[in-house]
Amino acid sequence: MDNNYFVKHIRLVANESSSKALKEFGKEGYDISGGNPTISYHENIGTPSLSVFVRDIVDVDQFVSKFGITGGEYLTLKVQVSKQAADEGQKDFEITTDHNLILNQVFDISTTSLKQKFSLEFVSAEGMVNETARLSKRFDGNIADIVKDILTKDKRGIQTKKKLKEDRSLNKYTFVGNLKRPFDTISWLSPKASSDKEDCGFLFYENLDGYYFKSIKKLLEIKPKFTYKRLDKTVYEADTFSILDSKVSRTNDIGLNLRMGTYASRTIYINLEKGERTVVDYKISDNTGIKNPPKLPEKLDEHPSRLMLRLIDPGAMQKGSKRNGEQKDSELAKYQNKSYARNNLLNSYTMNIMVSFNTDLRIGDMIEIKLPYKSDEKNTKSGKNDFSDVSGKYLVSKLMHTINFERSSSTHLEIIRDTFSAK
Repeated sequence: MDNNYFVKHIRLVANESSSKALKEFGKEGYDISGGNPTISYHENIGTPSLSVFVRDIVDVDQFVSKFGITGGEYLTLKVQVSKQAADEGQKDFEITTDHNLILNQVFDISTTSLKQKFSLEFVSAEGMVNETARLSKRFDGNIADIVKDILTKDKRGIQTKKKLKEDRSLNKYTFVGNLKRPFDTISWLSPKASSDKEDCGFLFYENLDGYYFKSIKKLLEIKPKFTYKRLDKTVYEADTFSILDSKVSRTNDIGLNLRMGTYASRTIYINLEKGERTVVDYKISDNTGIKNPPKLPEKLDEHPSRLMLRLIDPGAMQKGSKRNGEQKDSELAKYQNKSYARNNLLNSYTMNIMVSFNTDLRIGDMIEIKLPYKSDEKNTKSGKNDFSDVSGKYLVSKLMHTINFERSSSTHLEIIRDTFSAK
């Protein structure tokens, strides 16, 4: 683990409703780095929000009580990396007011006559906006354009100023907001988007660089950003790109996949206007986008394990007093079953690793890991490959930086492997 870094500042910046005493510190904010607190920064590919915990802050001024700190204040943070890390291309880890991280809660407060000790949790302000925003208008067009509209344009949406990087979807979609939350709506849209006719599914997430609406297929096709190796202890302690610890946390859960309809499902479409019913059966063996589909005993992968009912609402396709064309059943949910299977199988092999503090890592990055065979097993191999079968390309799905003033820093990753869809 790396301890060649320097925490330059951790500051609270006043918002509109903050006390006059805190506002007097201006845009620079009030320094809360007293007592050498522990910082943990979190990204999660399943959650469109960042979070930061600053734990065990010690303050002799007891400013939480004095300034009336209850929530809503902004966080600024800067960690200067070591010279070695800078020479390798890493940048300082920095959170500014542009990241829009606000104080969500103050907890673990203990007060004495000499000092006050407490912890703070910060989250993306857009997550708070999401709780009050409700979509009401009709949306139509490419799903990537709809996501951009919800995040940046719609007055009833998020209206964030953060960057959005999106992949275009192959298909279009039409629906009415129905007073749903923006993030819930985007999560609902993600499995309906497809990058091609066979390989379906999108992910929506936030990392330090902004928001992403990305095709799973395209994420898995990118080249690894870093290669990490697990070597002998005496070697990897000084190596920036060595795996300090690793553990497989989850493998394929057949029971859960059956419940989710990963292998086979049946969807029943009801057209309310025409009174017609359409039945669509899905089998994973027919999905050519998955190169190595799993095979189950007793032909469990051939029988539908999930039934879904969808109502086709022609009102969503109406613009003004006229019908805006006819939208087929396949246009409403053509890719959803394939996307469910894609997402479930993508998470079928999960590993947790710890590496040296690396400010350039993000969720959504592809990395390559190399884990060695045991010495006796290695000797049975041809010598062309010294690394085990679990080595290979992995997608970063969760990330946590831990930073401590007096001890050390590290980066903890949850990584997922495309076991069944790899060529």
